[in-house]
Amino acid sequence: MRLILITLSIYYGLKLLE
Repeated sequence: MRLILITLSIYYGLKLLE
């Protein structure tokens, strides 16, 4: 499922913003 990839992308994206 790509849902996991999307979740990870958002998770890492938010981590990079911090």
